[in-house]
Amino acid sequence: MTTCYVGVSFCRSRDKATVSTSIAQVFNELGEGIIVRGAPAAISKEDRQTHLGEADARQLLVDALGRYRLERKTLPARVALYKTSPFDDAERSGFENALDELGIDFADLLAVGSGDAKLFRHGAYPPLRGTYVALDERNLLYTRGSVDFFRTYPGPYVPQPLAIRCEQTDRSPRELAEEALALTKMNWSNTQFDGYWPITVRAAGEVGNILKYLGPDEPLEARYAYYM
Repeated sequence: MTTCYVGVSFCRSRDKATVSTSIAQVFNELGEGIIVRGAPAAISKEDRQTHLGEADARQLLVDALGRYRLERKTLPARVALYKTSPFDDAERSGFENALDELGIDFADLLAVGSGDAKLFRHGAYPPLRGTYVALDERNLLYTRGSVDFFRTYPGPYVPQPLAIRCEQTDRSPRELAEEALALTKMNWSNTQFDGYWPITVRAAGEVGNILKYLGPDEPLEARYAYYM
């Protein structure tokens, strides 16, 4: 099944006075990346999280999948959408409308962030990389941790698990955690094998830090390789 991976992240303007801007990082199953810039986002007064409006969420995913189709000459059978803040009703509706409009049959909408709980194991080292536990609606995944092959933890600080919230999914949380773990190993810009963030949202955030220096009407280079 062909899958399109989409990461949605946000960055503030240079003066930090204006609303954040949404950035979509689109990967196909071969790891080829495409950049799509979305509409301005806003911080909600209700949950203090960054959100898109319904129409903007729809348009962002339509544009992202349009770029995918332009590059691959076909639409994917499945979309895995990673976002760095929780989904609200408007965003969920907007993304669902885009999926229905384009006839995408399978989709997984995931919100990822730093976990607010930590696990402990017997011995002197933190939990193993790949350790997974489900807590209520949250799924904690150690994308960085001790590595049994090295018999140590290859990091300077106590690792913190990645929190994965399955907003709307066709696959089980464990399957999605395994996929997220695989996506943390796709940062080809360095030799580190155990990145904390899935490449979808990591790349989106890094590109967003570059694009904030562009004006809203300035042309955008679409290929991710341009920003590496």
